[in-house]
Amino acid sequence: MLLRKPAGHNGRGVSTLRALPRVPAREEVLFGKFKLACTLVLALSTPSFAADAPGVTATEIKIGGVFPFSGPASSIGLVGKGVLAYVQSINERGGINGRRIN
Repeated sequence: MLLRKPAGHNGRGVSTLRALPRVPAREEVLFGKFKLACTLVLALSTPSFAADAPGVTATEIKIGGVFPFSGPASSIGLVGKGVLAYVQSINERGGINGRRIN
């Protein structure tokens, strides 16, 4: 923090010091602008990546999963049955943005 002496005294014959606001260096300002520009580029380019996602078409969304429905780990397969039931309920309500989940 920079300090400067005022033109006068504080009334008791002693000089006082006041704090000046800190001014950011040129490099700090440029780095801040660079970070903002990078954030905007990333935010604006993200939707274009989603358009070319494999398994997504105009009418359906394909997803996959591996669940053990038989064998010693079949108790974990209950999670898979729950996922299938949830996907079916989504499809019965019209899917996601009109796209059915397969």
